[in-house]
Amino acid sequence: YNDFQHDELSKCNCTPPYSSILTIAARHDLNDINGTYPDTPYGHRCAGATDAKIISYEMMQKYSLVAIAGPTTDQQPPFIWSKSDFDKKVSHIGHPDKWDFKPYTPTWTLS
Repeated sequence: YNDFQHDELSKCNCTPPYSSILTIAARHDLNDINGTYPDTPYGHRCAGATDAKIISYEMMQKYSLVAIAGPTTDQQPPFIWSKSDFDKKVSHIGHPDKWDFKPYTPTWTLS
């Protein structure tokens, strides 16, 4: 989840008046490169949430979980290295160009 443009908790003394790091799954790449922020971590940079693991008590009893790789894409576009201003600045050898993955529930075999 990252609906920072509409989330009251993402508002800050910034221009634009919100920051994509003030949310559950932060994505600094979404902040305006020309924005003004009260501190460097609030601004545009190559950082943020890169995965999630979800588990419940019921799932734990079955040795199960849900995993998803990549920055959140529920309300935001997928991260694409070749379309980002970080493409030539940050090493990403071995990474896919587009980070848009579906949730995965592994099936475990217990011996």
